[in-house]
Amino acid sequence: MEPTLKVINALSDPTRYSIYQFVLKKRGDVSVQEVANEFNIHPNVARLHLSKLEDVKVIQSELNKTGKGGRPARLYRSSEQVVELSFPHREYKLLSNILLETLNKMKLASSDLLKDIGKQYGKQIIENMLKNMNKTKAELSYEEKLSVLASVSSMDGYCIETTQTDHANEMDYHVYNCPFKELINHSPQVCEMHIAYIHGLFEALFDDFDLKQHETMLHECSECVYHVKVAKVAN
Repeated sequence: MEPTLKVINALSDPTRYSIYQFVLKKRGDVSVQEVANEFNIHPNVARLHLSKLEDVKVIQSELNKTGKGGRPARLYRSSEQVVELSFPHREYKLLSNILLETLNKMKLASSDLLKDIGKQYGKQIIENMLKNMNKTKAELSYEEKLSVLASVSSMDGYCIETTQTDHANEMDYHVYNCPFKELINHSPQVCEMHIAYIHGLFEALFDDFDLKQHETMLHECSECVYHVKVAKVAN
């Protein structure tokens, strides 16, 4: 119970949670001063927030020994360790691993089947949100569609960012964390399912689009990046 309460306490502070998101998106080392500058807070306050995040293992740090003398600076980055919370406690990851291992041994799960299911789940979650908004995708502007995409991604546990390219109807969709990373060891097809799921998100929002993966964490990249070209949406 104590570790659970520590995680809740650490991430319940809005500034601290924003700092965690900032470290996650940086995809590399972050200094105390960088955090202080980004959030307009004193370095001592930034260091306290970072220490609390490190204490619950959502980020990690190491000393930057330059060999030039003086006190080495401590640098922070996102942690590879997964922190999970559920009330009451549930072993959903264990269940997922068992089911994937069973499917693999029984040769029941084809790549195409997993991709079809992933895409349908992606489409359904967007459609459910639009239904709650009492909107159709045709009624949404381009910016509103991106807002829906960001909201759904956040609810699913993704840390994402969409950045515009030099072309108005093209974007890069950055995924800074992989919710299925631990499962890929049991079934590499999970990664293909994940891509299909993202495809389903876009399909539920855009009538005409092209999505291609440019970078993947499976190839030691720090993030997954999808380049998306969509048909022009009238505002």
